[in-house]
Amino acid sequence: METNFQNPPREAGVRCWWWWLNSNVTKEAITRDLEEMHKKGFSGAMIFDAGTELRWGPDENPPNGPQFGGPEWTELYLHALQEAKRLGLKIGLSIQSGWNLGGPRVTLDDTAKQITWSEIQIKGGQTVNETLPTPKSNYDYYRDISVLAWPTKTSGAIQDATRQPIRDLTAKSGAKELGGSAPDCRFLLDDFPSVEGEEDARLDDIVDIGSHLDEHGVLTWEAPDGDWTVMRIGYTPTTAHVATSSDNWKGHVLDYLSKESFLRYWHDVVDPLLQVAGPMAGTVLTQLETDSWECGGMNWSPGFAEDFERYNGYDPIRYLPIVAGKIIEDRRASNAFLADLRKTIAHCVSENHYKTFAEQAAR
Repeated sequence: METNFQNPPREAGVRCWWWWLNSNVTKEAITRDLEEMHKKGFSGAMIFDAGTELRWGPDENPPNGPQFGGPEWTELYLHALQEAKRLGLKIGLSIQSGWNLGGPRVTLDDTAKQITWSEIQIKGGQTVNETLPTPKSNYDYYRDISVLAWPTKTSGAIQDATRQPIRDLTAKSGAKELGGSAPDCRFLLDDFPSVEGEEDARLDDIVDIGSHLDEHGVLTWEAPDGDWTVMRIGYTPTTAHVATSSDNWKGHVLDYLSKESFLRYWHDVVDPLLQVAGPMAGTVLTQLETDSWECGGMNWSPGFAEDFERYNGYDPIRYLPIVAGKIIEDRRASNAFLADLRKTIAHCVSENHYKTFAEQAAR
């Protein structure tokens, strides 16, 4: 131990973040940096391509280099691996420019998504033929989840004007990012006291009529007698983008809840970089990294309903009006669903994103 302390072996050396700011690097600079790292006893470095807009003003930014993952950038990256091999150093790679995984090749189908809805009142006892309002959307992208209907409460109901809303709903529903330190999360479990009659509907009274909605948003339904609340529920992309990337890697954030979206990104962006590394992948290139979560909330994805039922043992669809602020069954049951929703989001991020990343990196 004393000998190793006096003369640490190369594998005990420190590693560093190796910032490729605005992708502005050259082969000569790469060689010089790595040789200096070697002289100082470093064991390796993590290539981290990123932008500078959060650090300096526009007049102080380095000029733009080649696009991350493009042919010129890949040639520089390959040179870095070859030089690291010559010097006995190990290299890691952040698999995007900047952070929040994503980029210019991420489509709206594969970007982060959130639940959205619209609501109307209809008279029953007749055949309803109604074009339902399209819920609020971003980028003119909207996809339906379902249409739900329930008898509108009249006598004895607590009116929305006087009823307390579900406390901290946007946080509880996963629509908002809870950033920073959270030593006390009890607010996610707290709410106002229940009041008899304040619920909007009992679960058994909610009817899933999504099969009666056509591709043009027209609902055709033999509505039973009475007044009905009809809610069209779907999802739309969030407005989250990659942060602090090189100028030519800006784009949508990836859907962190979807394994399929991650795999498409991997095959499109990461696989080519591993293939060009050849036998140096796993020997010189020994680490892959994705950095930071600064992409806001996201609470839906294709396949999320199935994941929810697998984790929690029940179908979430008839509970979704709770995300819109409705109280279903009672306040306690509504908060319990929101807790299950958040747990499912966490499971999906862990299993569909990071576990999939680890599995692909280990191949």
